[in-house]
Amino acid sequence: MISKDRILEISSKLKEIKAVVYGDVMLDTYIYGDIGPQNPEKKAVPIIIPQRIEYMLGGAANTANNLSHLGAEVFLYGLTGSETSASRLRRLCKKNHIKGELISIADRKTTRKIRHIVDGHYALRTDIELCKELDEKQTDGVIFQMRLESINLDVLIVSDYAKGATNERMTRYLLKIAREKGAYFIAQPKPSTFRFYEGADLIMLNLKESEEIVRGKLNSRENDPIEDSYRRTLGNLLLESVNHNSSIVITYGKHGMSFYGRDNVYEHVPTKPLNVEDGTYQGAGDTALAAYALSYIATRDVAESLRMANHAASVAIRMPGTSAPTIEDLVENL
Repeated sequence: MISKDRILEISSKLKEIKAVVYGDVMLDTYIYGDIGPQNPEKKAVPIIIPQRIEYMLGGAANTANNLSHLGAEVFLYGLTGSETSASRLRRLCKKNHIKGELISIADRKTTRKIRHIVDGHYALRTDIELCKELDEKQTDGVIFQMRLESINLDVLIVSDYAKGATNERMTRYLLKIAREKGAYFIAQPKPSTFRFYEGADLIMLNLKESEEIVRGKLNSRENDPIEDSYRRTLGNLLLESVNHNSSIVITYGKHGMSFYGRDNVYEHVPTKPLNVEDGTYQGAGDTALAAYALSYIATRDVAESLRMANHAASVAIRMPGTSAPTIEDLVENL
């Protein structure tokens, strides 16, 4: 666990950090409702009567929101369509003190995740998206519009949900910018885009994604809790897949987080047990990413950054929707 005094000490340094986030931005919509009268069209299909609708920043925008709530100066860049959802995303970014630019692409839709919460239970999700990779001309256009060369930054984070904002050309550009600026480069990819990020300072994955990437190279897991030998083997296989040119963090949910670095550096930090009903929370991985990134920039201490990330994620999952905890939330929930 991390102490209150240490959280406050780290937080005093976070306002000095400039962070750039690029990736797949999303608008998370939560429709809270009740079950209505019997459906006259089909009895087995319930009628949901909406009581309220909430809009939240999702995907890369949630990562940016978490960074902002923890105190950093944040610049967000991502792709949208030109519909009302894009305008709503921009307003939410402004409200949460997030700078940068959301770039409208003519043939794209703004990615939306619409979750229906019925009688307090997560009942249904509808996805509206167009997972289309940028072509070369579009990539160059986005690079030109971002103008990252003009920004001083401490950390550059790519939040890649494999919705099309990243490709190999874009990733090489972002890595180049990070190197020129002396910024720490962190990627949070999906298995299908993992190969783009060899050379990143850190790649963060969850357990399911990690196992998918090394599928066929590792015996299937039957034990829960996860054994230390399994964690070590999984991390080493991921390090080999990037030729030991990047460090790896794997988030294990209720089993904590592990760091795998060059020269066989390994660090595992467990998390305290939580009794949280599977309900309306999402985005704890984005919270962990943001908390780790800022803590590491402030301290350069891997173990302490893992503890900070673990605690921040545990706070986030107790908050409704795609929530972003503040330093005050972290202190109050120790």
